[in-house]
Amino acid sequence: MIIFFFLQSKIFIACVLMNLLIALCCFHFC
Repeated sequence: MIIFFFLQSKIFIACVLMNLLIALCCFHFC
């Protein structure tokens, strides 16, 4: 259960970082 939560949080952090990167790219090109 703890491992599942850790994995889920890792995926969530990766998703947030990816969205931040996409947002930065959008602002840079706009």
